[in-house]
Amino acid sequence: MAAPIPQVPGIATEHQTAVWAGRSSVSLIRFRRARFGGATSRARTWEVLRRGSVAAVPAYDPWTEQVVLFDQFRVAVVAAGLDPVITEVLAGLTDGGETPQEAADRAIVGQYPDSVTTIALLWLAAQRPALRAEWLS
Repeated sequence: MAAPIPQVPGIATEHQTAVWAGRSSVSLIRFRRARFGGATSRARTWEVLRRGSVAAVPAYDPWTEQVVLFDQFRVAVVAAGLDPVITEVLAGLTDGGETPQEAADRAIVGQYPDSVTTIALLWLAAQRPALRAEWLS
């Protein structure tokens, strides 16, 4: 089950129910909040989708002085009635106890194998000074 919503000033959580737990989780949250005028809102129930942490790598090619973007298929975009192929930075969800650095490394190799050589070298050089020094010497 997802962790409870943290207590935040101005928001009173009345009830939280888990409705799905998998790689993502969905909870129904019943709450009241302080409105801008100071009054308290009526009770509202919203769905909260939790997906976990994400690591993103804004890949930059110093030789062309351009940011590298990728076309990625996203099935959720279909639900909005849009083309499911969108342009975005390299990114990946963290798995288990994985650090953002490890998730980024995995995303580079796993999601974009056709582009991995250039991007991996740029990423590793940027993140690991010892390797950068060795490659440049």
